[in-house]
Amino acid sequence: IAITDASGQFTYMNPAHAGLYGYDGPEELVGRSWRALYDESEVRRLEREAFPDVEEQGVWRGEATGRRKDGSTFPQEITLARRTSGGSEGVICVVRDITDRKEAERGRRLLAKAVEEASEAVVITEAPLDPPGPRIEYVNPAFEEMTGYDREEIVGQTPRVLQGPETDRATLDELRAALEAGESYEGEGVNYRKDGTPYVVQWT
Repeated sequence: IAITDASGQFTYMNPAHAGLYGYDGPEELVGRSWRALYDESEVRRLEREAFPDVEEQGVWRGEATGRRKDGSTFPQEITLARRTSGGSEGVICVVRDITDRKEAERGRRLLAKAVEEASEAVVITEAPLDPPGPRIEYVNPAFEEMTGYDREEIVGQTPRVLQGPETDRATLDELRAALEAGESYEGEGVNYRKDGTPYVVQWT
């Protein structure tokens, strides 16, 4: 947490705020402008996007890229609120480092991209196995190519739509037993494409 005056100079800062930017303590920053903690392009963006909201609505919440004392940068979540006390105006700044959250988001995006581009068919369903479940929540393009079903028409259905006369019931029972026990399963079975033609599939 930090507080600036109307000119943007820090009048108060707690140790956590200073430490977030790599400074030893608030005394290194109190009296300096908040602009010292951001690259010039980020300063211009905040002045353009954030401060008009603070002036008009009293508060702004968003994300920015802070610059530490050593020049390195980090993603942050900011809340800016207008402060009026004793006739003087300023801004209260609450900043949180969101590096871990951004890394997690990046990891999810990479995983999603890998699944989308995989050559193997990938299907994600709900957990309940009893009808009407397990409903399909996601299929990748390889699944569409393999089965002939478009994503829009198969999501909400169950994998049972892929079964037919040659699908072995005993194999499905083994699969179900493994899933109910929380175990992985590998096996082979016969599925059917949208046009009714059978094909052998290996499941994991």
